[in-house]
Amino acid sequence: MRQPPTTAAPTPTGVAMAQPASRGHVRVLTTDALAFVADLVRTFGPRLAALLERRRERQARFEAGEGPSLLSETAEVRASDWIVFPVRGDVLDRRVEMVRPPSRADIIEGLNSDANVFVADFDDSRIPTWEDTIEGQLNLIEATHRTLSMDAHAGGAPHSLRHRVAVLFVRPRGWDAVEPHLTVDGQGTPGALLDFGLFFFHNAKEQLRQCSAPYLYLPSMESHLEARLWNDVFVHAQRALGIAQATIKAACLIETPQAQFEMDEFLWELREHSCGLHRGRQGLSAAVVRRLVRTCHRRKTHAMGGSGHSEPPPARTPALDKVRAEKLREVRAGMDGTWVAHSSLVPIAKQVFDSHMPGPNQIEAQKDSRTRAVDDKSADQDERGPASPRTERLSHWPLMRWTGG
Repeated sequence: MRQPPTTAAPTPTGVAMAQPASRGHVRVLTTDALAFVADLVRTFGPRLAALLERRRERQARFEAGEGPSLLSETAEVRASDWIVFPVRGDVLDRRVEMVRPPSRADIIEGLNSDANVFVADFDDSRIPTWEDTIEGQLNLIEATHRTLSMDAHAGGAPHSLRHRVAVLFVRPRGWDAVEPHLTVDGQGTPGALLDFGLFFFHNAKEQLRQCSAPYLYLPSMESHLEARLWNDVFVHAQRALGIAQATIKAACLIETPQAQFEMDEFLWELREHSCGLHRGRQGLSAAVVRRLVRTCHRRKTHAMGGSGHSEPPPARTPALDKVRAEKLREVRAGMDGTWVAHSSLVPIAKQVFDSHMPGPNQIEAQKDSRTRAVDDKSADQDERGPASPRTERLSHWPLMRWTGG
């Protein structure tokens, strides 16, 4: 039941909410938390606006027939030998990651599951209403502090968090999303900065106290310059809260055409804060998947797979066999883990990865030279860009929505 409005702390100068905070949400929408978000918006909003304009210009070129391709200006990044910073021990093994919206029930189910990681998704697995957004942030605070629980429903038992739970990741909205219910200096707040800012402000120090860290998935980026922006946001946020640099770790989702050609660049820009790449929910060719694995493992970081967007199929059906076959393809391709969308799929994914990945990941695993040569040839075919036979299909990619740019 929605709680009635209550007297909340005053909002910082220039910050306004379209509706008053409900009684439960005042814990999230504190003066200091809103000031932190407003600082992020004022510091990085102009750069974000310029990058969204750059997206529009690139989209116009795509529509005129230009296709994505490798960037000549970043050739040295691709050719040089470098690796990303190491991650904490709690995320060395990410073989099964469960992805659900940040509702109370979903977070409890995900954290209590046998998945290695639970991803609270503020992006495309939910309807981004203002109330659900702030409720999700409140749920994260309670989950981090181990106070999250639910009353019994329909005669069932109450639910609370187990002593040992999955590692928490958060997926904020993409750079193009705007939150109209919170304005800074009269403009809607970028959803990505709101989602990240509230999560980081309220939870980072407690996560560190528990020997974990703030972990993120970054969706739908179209350029390494957008990854650079995220990196600068992380540096600024850590400095503002007195948290050591390189504490935040984030994985990038490869979900757009150009992102396929800038995987090294994404990892380079976020190298102090990176924990790998994910193949995203869009279908990628086998050659691109191989290139993603090879790129990540060359840079000593995780290559992740799995669509994670479907509800579980009924037991003993061809659909369930397809899930198992997908996970088998991923682990054989060298992936270090996979996404699932429901706790009933966790044991299936785990069984496949446990059988074929005895260690915590496959980062150090190397294919034989003959397999590498075949993969390189296939990847080079894709990397020819507009001249390759794949060019025609680029127009069918679900390119980013332009809201609030």
